[in-house]
Amino acid sequence: MQIEINLLPQKEKKRTPIWLFFLAAALCTLAAGFLFFCIYMKQNELELLEQRLAQTVELRTTLEGSAEQNEAASSVEHLNQAANWARQEQLPVTPILDHFIERLPDRGFFQSFSYLSDESLTLLVQFDTSREAAYYLAELHESQWVSSARLRTVETSLEEAEAKTQEAVEAKNALPRYLAEYEIIMDRSSVESALKESERP
Repeated sequence: MQIEINLLPQKEKKRTPIWLFFLAAALCTLAAGFLFFCIYMKQNELELLEQRLAQTVELRTTLEGSAEQNEAASSVEHLNQAANWARQEQLPVTPILDHFIERLPDRGFFQSFSYLSDESLTLLVQFDTSREAAYYLAELHESQWVSSARLRTVETSLEEAEAKTQEAVEAKNALPRYLAEYEIIMDRSSVESALKESERP
C-alpha cells in the first residue's frame, strides 16, 4: 500500500467576488422596478380610457335624451299648430265647389279636390280635349274668388304606347281623356264677402 503525501500547498478555490452578487441584485431590482413602473403606467392609462368611455357614454345618453325631448316638443308643437289651423274659421267647401263646377265646360268632371292650406287647394279635373283644360284655366283667372291659378300638369288617361297610334284608340273605341291638375289660391276676402251677400234675404 502506498501512501501519497502532497507537500505542496493547496490552491485556494476561486471565490466569486461579493460585488457580483450586489450587481446582480441591483440589476434584478432595477428590472423589477421597471416592470412594476410599466404595469402601473398601463393601469393608469386603462383607467383613464375607461373614464373617458364612461363620460362619452353619459354624454351620448344625455344628448339622445335631449334630442328625444326636443323631438317630442316639436311633435307636440306641430300637433298644436294643426289643431289651431283646424279650429280656425275655414271657408265652406260646398259654395267653393259649386263656384268651380259652374265654370267647368260641359264635358269636364272633377276627379279630386284637396286643400293645401286654408286658402290654397288643388283640383284634378278630367276633360275630353286639352283645349278644354286651357279654357278652364282662363275661367279660373277671370273668377273674383281666385287670387291666382296655375295649370300644373296635363296627362292623358290612355297609356303612351296606345296614345301614339290611332289604331289603338279606334280598337278600344275610346277617345283619350285629359287629366289636368290645377293649383289655386283663393281670395279669402272676396269669397267671404260674396258668401255674406248670398246669405242676405
